[in-house]
Amino acid sequence: AEPAPDDAALAEAEAAAAAAKGREASIRQAIAWQAERLAADEKTRQALDLHHDAMHWLALADAFGPSGIPAEILRDAIAPFNARLQAHAQRAGWPTPRLDDEMTIWIGPQPLALASESERWRADAMLTAALAEISGLRVMVLDRLDVLDLKGRGQALGWLYGLRDEIQTVALATLKAPPSERQGLAVYWIEHGNVCSEAEAA
Repeated sequence: AEPAPDDAALAEAEAAAAAAKGREASIRQAIAWQAERLAADEKTRQALDLHHDAMHWLALADAFGPSGIPAEILRDAIAPFNARLQAHAQRAGWPTPRLDDEMTIWIGPQPLALASESERWRADAMLTAALAEISGLRVMVLDRLDVLDLKGRGQALGWLYGLRDEIQTVALATLKAPPSERQGLAVYWIEHGNVCSEAEAA
């Protein structure tokens, strides 16, 4: 038998309510999916921003690292410095020291740390002279000239004599007797804490 009108209306209302609930559930699910998608997009955007920031900082780190901008500046500065070292070595008749890009000092094929004491003295003296020129001070103090043998001391004094109009130099040494004076080079002999004349020292 057919349902009563009231029952039919009730069934239709229930069916409409069920459909409405189904649509509401679908809408809620769609909203949830949209929210998840937006959240994922936001996370993706944030991840991309972080990635871009990281790449930016890595680029800056590379630029300011050992092989970056400072290295380029350093190479530009080292070249003229090494040229001065070479010029001093030629004037003194000594092996040429040089600086590499990592600021390691070399004498020929070996690093300065492996050189003999006299080789290190000569290299240090030429480095000091080059720095005195580049800095504009044009003053240097060289200690322990006595580590050189007689030939080396003669070369050193000849080199310093050639620099007399370019760099004011004080060279200190412990010797048995004062070296002979040259024009442009003054000799001061210190004995028992007193400065003596060459005649007194003799």
